[in-house]
Amino acid sequence: MLGKTSALTHAGKAVGSSNPALATVAALFLSVIAPILITFGTPYDSSDGRYVGPLLVTIFSACAYSVVLASRARQLFSMTFWLFVYVFLGVAPMIQLRLGQDTNTAVNINHDLDWQTTAVVLVGCLAFLTAWLFRGKPEDMALKLRELNSRKVNVLTLAVILIFAYYASKLGVANLFVSRLQLDFIRGVAWPDRSTATLVSGAAQMGLLVAVVAQIHVAKARKAAGERVAVLLPLVAGVCLLICVNPISSPRYVFGTVLLALLASMGAFSTLGRFRIGALAAIFGMVYLFPIMDMFRTSLTPNAKSQNPLEAMLSGDFDSWSQVTNSIEYVDSYGHTWGSQMLGVLFFWLPRSVWPGKPVDTGSLLADFKLYDFRNLSAPLWGELLVNGGWVALLLGMVLVGVIVRRLDRTTELTLQTSSVPGVLGSILPFYMLILLRGSLLQSMAYLSVILLAYLFVKEGAASKSPRWPAFVRSFGRPAGIGVERENAAAVTQEV
Repeated sequence: MLGKTSALTHAGKAVGSSNPALATVAALFLSVIAPILITFGTPYDSSDGRYVGPLLVTIFSACAYSVVLASRARQLFSMTFWLFVYVFLGVAPMIQLRLGQDTNTAVNINHDLDWQTTAVVLVGCLAFLTAWLFRGKPEDMALKLRELNSRKVNVLTLAVILIFAYYASKLGVANLFVSRLQLDFIRGVAWPDRSTATLVSGAAQMGLLVAVVAQIHVAKARKAAGERVAVLLPLVAGVCLLICVNPISSPRYVFGTVLLALLASMGAFSTLGRFRIGALAAIFGMVYLFPIMDMFRTSLTPNAKSQNPLEAMLSGDFDSWSQVTNSIEYVDSYGHTWGSQMLGVLFFWLPRSVWPGKPVDTGSLLADFKLYDFRNLSAPLWGELLVNGGWVALLLGMVLVGVIVRRLDRTTELTLQTSSVPGVLGSILPFYMLILLRGSLLQSMAYLSVILLAYLFVKEGAASKSPRWPAFVRSFGRPAGIGVERENAAAVTQEV
């Protein structure tokens, strides 16, 4: 194993300091000044006051985001959660309701349900926050950081390069730089079964991402140990990744995940100051940059959307509030599905030729219910849970999410304290979480499963024995670890 990180003096407790002044300023701007600017920028003639619901969500999430921003610990997962709530379920629907316009993909919304939508969103957020605040017993908060096996990392890298070669040969390398709609069509011709197409794409794209991030981590560990750092294999994998996931043909969420994961693995959040700068930049990027990054969706001729952020919030990118409302209407009309939608998520890998009755993703289910022609819609986690099991599923599901996010935040912070960069999952999942929150879950499971399986392959177990590798694998060099192996490490004490 490579030399283990020795900077453990602060492990188990946050090493930074909270910044109440920063939290106050951020909360003032996000929850007061921004809504005032929106109010003056959106003429409003109706007296029904429905926009007050999203305004409440905006204020609540702004305060939570500001506390995360100014906390003494880097909470990457919580940052993403509250960023999504603030922009997609607060600011965007407030603008839409004030202007009296639905998004261009989710129309004919039953606005009599807007206050119910407010209740669903706020109850879900409160359930999440309650679970996140629950500290539990110290023995339940023990953390263990795994090491990476550099030999396995090299094997994974070679495997995903071969998968990429197969993927590119089936589609044509030049076709990886056509518009997104063109590539979707070509992919559908290459693999008529959508499940198969998604799995192959996920294996190529997310497999390469995990391999490249793992290679960066191993390189850092080798450099710290004064050992030779391999360049060729990581470089080839990196080039393949940037070809496979590029800003022209790739969905913005996928490209953004790749870009931010690479930045995180290179130290973008190595200090508390960098984390805070990144959190502030995330708000700006989501409001101003995200809408115009879809300029190559339909053709290679750039077709930028409105530069006015108020008008941009009317696009289908920000249909989350409308889709939660549609979820409520669906449950009111047909009742919840008793978890059948979640079965489709769990068995996403099963082709429809084997299971003809496999549920469609929840976004498509709601599109069919509302008789929309366009079916590629979001299904925010709030609506997804409601459709699966009503209020009970919403409460239990958001509590579970809160528990998981708190655990991941703690583990990521401990890793950052000992190695200055998040672990492999800590570099990727906080940003992929935006895809999971927006939904639908069925569409996001293939990529998530590739990320998790690839990581499980390259991590070193607590008591794993070095396997007998074939000669061609042994030539890559001895196993190399990265990170810290600690049993029952003290829990990271964090402020909310």
